[in-house]
Amino acid sequence: MAATPPEIIPVTLAELDAHPDEPANDDPHAYRLAGAARDMFRTNPAARPEDTVQLLARVEGTIVGRMNLLPGEALTPDGTARVAWGSGYAVHPDTRGRGVGGALMRAMHGRYPLLGALGASAMSEPIFRKLGWTLARAPRLVFVRRCKPVLRARISNAPIAAAAATFVDAGLRVRHAFTMRRGNAPGDVTIRETTSVPPSHLPTSLRGTLCFPRTTAWLDWMRRVVPQTDRRRWTVYLADRAGEPLGYFIVSDRFHETASRWGYRDLRLATVKDWQAADATPESNRVLAEVAARTAMTHDADAVELCTNDPELAHRLRTLGGFVRGSSPLFLHADDSAIVPALADPASWDFRSADGDYFVF
Repeated sequence: MAATPPEIIPVTLAELDAHPDEPANDDPHAYRLAGAARDMFRTNPAARPEDTVQLLARVEGTIVGRMNLLPGEALTPDGTARVAWGSGYAVHPDTRGRGVGGALMRAMHGRYPLLGALGASAMSEPIFRKLGWTLARAPRLVFVRRCKPVLRARISNAPIAAAAATFVDAGLRVRHAFTMRRGNAPGDVTIRETTSVPPSHLPTSLRGTLCFPRTTAWLDWMRRVVPQTDRRRWTVYLADRAGEPLGYFIVSDRFHETASRWGYRDLRLATVKDWQAADATPESNRVLAEVAARTAMTHDADAVELCTNDPELAHRLRTLGGFVRGSSPLFLHADDSAIVPALADPASWDFRSADGDYFVF
């Protein structure tokens, strides 16, 4: 007997208030948006009341899966287009293999001109490909400042791991002191922390076949919804060059009890989440990203990461001592025929590792 196909329930922004913070009877796994996550979606300045912000899958009267949709904007060769970022994808283990995941992804189609999913898991990647989504990858450049989390995953004897870390960290400090003198970042760049990005430091236009603009209101919203704790901080910097606005960048610091499939433990990671040069030129963006990486290296973190699909920037970061460790995948799908040609060349997309709700998660 064939399994009962899942019922897909779209939830609009206007309907969010109809759902209580506590899970409904049909949602024992708390898949509905609630609490801080619901407030984040409700206050998004790019969202409209009629926007679908969540898709729920129900099987035999019980919610067994979800896909969240975070509205935003994209710039295409034909102008501005609305985009929805898929995130929070989840299917209950007891119902996997019954088509729930595929039904949720198919239900995304047709609701926005452009759909995106950043950081999709290895489990969901084959489904995206099967449904015709286009993939781009941004290599992850990593700078190791302290190696204790790495050595603890490889050396079972804690005293030996600690002694080895002391020795290796001394070598890392010497290496970074040498490599950070390289690069093309000019000496006339000054940076300062800020709580809001003024329009003067935002680009008036962006380059690339597809790119994703920021606004002051959108960045301020993200700053408000990101929880600031001992385990997660979010710092915004403004950069000026020779007294003129160069742009802004954002560094996220987060503590991970476990990180990556290699089993690293108790890792504090500084991530260059976002950067945008005011003049939007590739060279200014590269200079700004270098400045951001150098600044992140001053944070009290075990490692620093920056993801970029710009080969020249990746080369410069390797010169500064970074090494490639994996990548950040971005999937896009266009339901608007005018946008489809822009997906043909993923190398021309201009995206950051913070697009969608990756500012927060």
